[in-house]
Amino acid sequence: MSDINIRKEMKYNTIVAMLSRYSDYFLQLFITAILSRILTPKDFGVVAVVSVFVVFFQLASDIGIGAAIIQDKHLDESDIKSAFNLTIIIAIIFSVVFFSSANVIASFYDRQEYETIVKILSISCLFNILSMIPMNILRKKKKFLHIGVIIGVSNLVSGVTAIAMAVKGYSFYSLVIKAVLYSVMVFFLTFIFSKAKLGFVWRKSFFKRIVKFSFYQFMFNLVNYFSRNTDNILIGKYIGEETLGYYEKSYKLMMLPLQTFTYIIGSILHPILTEFQDDKDKLYSNYIYVCRILSLVGFPLSIVLFYNASELILILFGSQWIYSISIFKVLSLSVGFQMVSSSAGAIYQAAGRTELLFLNGVITSSIIISAVIFGILKNNVMYIAYGILAATVISFYIGFYILIRIALKQRLKPFYINMLNPLLTSLIMAAVLFFVQNLLNFDEIVISILLKSFIAFIVYLIMLRITNELKFIKGVLHD
Repeated sequence: MSDINIRKEMKYNTIVAMLSRYSDYFLQLFITAILSRILTPKDFGVVAVVSVFVVFFQLASDIGIGAAIIQDKHLDESDIKSAFNLTIIIAIIFSVVFFSSANVIASFYDRQEYETIVKILSISCLFNILSMIPMNILRKKKKFLHIGVIIGVSNLVSGVTAIAMAVKGYSFYSLVIKAVLYSVMVFFLTFIFSKAKLGFVWRKSFFKRIVKFSFYQFMFNLVNYFSRNTDNILIGKYIGEETLGYYEKSYKLMMLPLQTFTYIIGSILHPILTEFQDDKDKLYSNYIYVCRILSLVGFPLSIVLFYNASELILILFGSQWIYSISIFKVLSLSVGFQMVSSSAGAIYQAAGRTELLFLNGVITSSIIISAVIFGILKNNVMYIAYGILAATVISFYIGFYILIRIALKQRLKPFYINMLNPLLTSLIMAAVLFFVQNLLNFDEIVISILLKSFIAFIVYLIMLRITNELKFIKGVLHD
């Protein structure tokens, strides 16, 4: 397949995935906005603490099989049944262990209600793990529309249920039931749409074939978990649930556009580029193409989010979340770096170099966790936000050195040249918005966010024209 055909396939799948994913994105924002006006920051903080452990058990259970299913060119029905049987066993064991750890978690945080929450969320743990194989079958088949519909319907039903429970006064339990109902629905819908089949099959040759790839993928997932969740664990323990509520809301809002866009790109890149895992030149040329698109979106988006932080928080969540604004402003500056670097995992996978993905994970996780611990020692969540921003920028350069120079054995210069125009565009946008924000004061936050976003968009278009990136974007849309 030529580079043009690869990009056409990526473009088609990206459009399909974006339509479904962004529909779900706005649905999630709408549901969260309603719940944020009914529930308190402390309610969200309580659930955020326990949810960290749900994610841990889910990632620990993966052991890299999900990604291996996409990577394996010789996969057949017996292999899938073998993988499914293994995940069923793991799901039962891990959910029972999580259920049994309820008292330990409650004692660690000295909150008795955590015991009940953990026991309920063990159901979510079970179905999250069971969903792994059906979901990756859909990704391997490039059924991104099906995935979008499944996630959208599950979010809608669980979200409406949570809102109804919150109105009735169930406080944080409405968020707990939302998580459980979502996981149950995703499993049953992915199982139906993927047409996955159960059977008493245990093919050892399949596990031997994927053991190296899966092991390092699993190890990366594990270290990546700690880099992404150490902040929640330690803030909840040492600074408090209410502060965690403000921090978690800021972090999740920052991550929503990031996760949505990079989820789409990552899900599409891995199954498509896996076909060229032995052709590093083709992998690199197509990846640079993708990174150029991501940087043209991510870095300018960082600036828009930074200068509209107050308006976004107040419009979406209400005045009770005002303490989230300063945290969100700092974290939003990391969006551009995270958007580009988050796509790298799919290239490590496509190249079959998950051992380097793990190495990168260990280095970047160590940097991020160190930054979080520094903030905890200062007993100030703003130090954590600044630490994560600094750690993200440092990890960006280290990570791409490992990927490009070691994994793909390519030159770094073409990659960084692609970053120059997006960074220049972002700096000009920041300068213009700085003067706009200081010269014009609007009491009406809706008018303020619309005006600043409009000015940012005009500056963005002008800079695209000046830097000749507009021609590139037209080429992307035309391919």
